[in-house]
Amino acid sequence: MDANNGILPLAYGIGAGETTDHWTWFFGKRNRKSLSWTVKPISQVKFEVLDMKKGGKVNLQDKTCTCKQWQFSGIPCGHVMAVARYFVLRNVTTHVQKYFHTETYKSAYMEDINPLDHISEWIDPGHLQTVLPPLVTKRQSGRPKSTARIPSQGEDKDNFKSKRKCSRCLEYGHTRSTCTAHYDLSDGKQKSKCNS
Repeated sequence: MDANNGILPLAYGIGAGETTDHWTWFFGKRNRKSLSWTVKPISQVKFEVLDMKKGGKVNLQDKTCTCKQWQFSGIPCGHVMAVARYFVLRNVTTHVQKYFHTETYKSAYMEDINPLDHISEWIDPGHLQTVLPPLVTKRQSGRPKSTARIPSQGEDKDNFKSKRKCSRCLEYGHTRSTCTAHYDLSDGKQKSKCNS
């Protein structure tokens, strides 16, 4: 089973038909490793299966196994098959979820499925709201571009730098982040002396 609960073909077998005997033969060819698993009864419906790894605790009444595969897929896991073999059960279809049964599949299509009329014959109730898709701004790959002003071609770069005014020492030619001014606090007032 994949993440969408779809069945992926792992093995193929050719049989005369989809009968219990043929399915038992087919599944019996992939469970060779499980022949060495040990089943220990806990109660009449609970069993512990030791499989040389984490193992599993099977509850036949609740149709659960601690490995979670039986609950997620609806198909008996290897631990359930080991319990079935412990009881010498040849038919394990009673442990498969009902939505895998042929009767459930047929009942899903018992009622008529009528095709839709042409779009020109559809009735518009008038109170439906048009829902637009969300606005998704795609982030560009790579490092974000700097928003700092780049001097135009022909513009004097030295003159461009000289127009910068420091907010710390109020001098031109640099900014607060590169300011090297020292403060004289001897008279109680803050005075800046810039080295640039």
